[in-house]
Amino acid sequence: MKITILIRCTFALLLIFTTSIHAQNKFKVYYSGESKSNTYNFDKFIFTHNFFADAFYRTDLYKQLNSQEMAQIIETVRQRISKDNAIKFVFPQPTQPDAELLFTIQPETKDGPILILATNFDQENRKFTNDNPNNLVRWYFIRDNLVIYRKNLFDAVEEKMLIDEMNNGDLVEMYLFDEIKSNNTKVEGLLNAVITDENATIDNKLFAYLYQQEYYLSIGNKEQALQSNKIFNEFYTTHEGKGIDKSYTLLKAMANTEMEIMQLLN
Repeated sequence: MKITILIRCTFALLLIFTTSIHAQNKFKVYYSGESKSNTYNFDKFIFTHNFFADAFYRTDLYKQLNSQEMAQIIETVRQRISKDNAIKFVFPQPTQPDAELLFTIQPETKDGPILILATNFDQENRKFTNDNPNNLVRWYFIRDNLVIYRKNLFDAVEEKMLIDEMNNGDLVEMYLFDEIKSNNTKVEGLLNAVITDENATIDNKLFAYLYQQEYYLSIGNKEQALQSNKIFNEFYTTHEGKGIDKSYTLLKAMANTEMEIMQLLN
């Protein structure tokens, strides 16, 4: 309830500010403060990974934006958001209310500082609306220089269960996106175990190649990330319709978009 009230108040406050930048008239940007930078130094990969998916793919805005525009939005938020500077993006829509993305930081909660992404996107009806209490809202814990989606926080009980079940794929996902940086050192070996396992399913290997790309992006190894992206796409093409369901088309698009955005940001 407190988060919802905060979001509504911030939306109202932002209305008094003027547009700061344009991107070929596709969107406008509003700030609630004057901050040109912040002190968080947010990790580029984990920030991009969370927000390219949640801000653009969960809202269908990816259909209107190219990778360069997504990168511009992500980097604007990463560099400039602070507790005193909320950032709102408005995307004009021809047949429905304008799309809105609002990024705010709430510095003091019982769980520490959080970063909130509030939208006016109704996920059930797949459209932008006004004053719908069911519109998409996501929040992320700020841990050091990482933004961690609440469901990705490290869980020792779940870790033990995944180890006992030898579920290397889900274990990799936990280690890649949790708040414990040292867990990333466990990822490469787990991925290699899946990739070289002759009994691994096509589905498991597909995700292993995807996570391999993301692992290399997370440690800043651009060349290896590009190679993993190439292998991922070749594997996908080889097995599409023969072990890889057509519903994974969006997964492929997201993998390639994430790769393109990270190339633009580095």
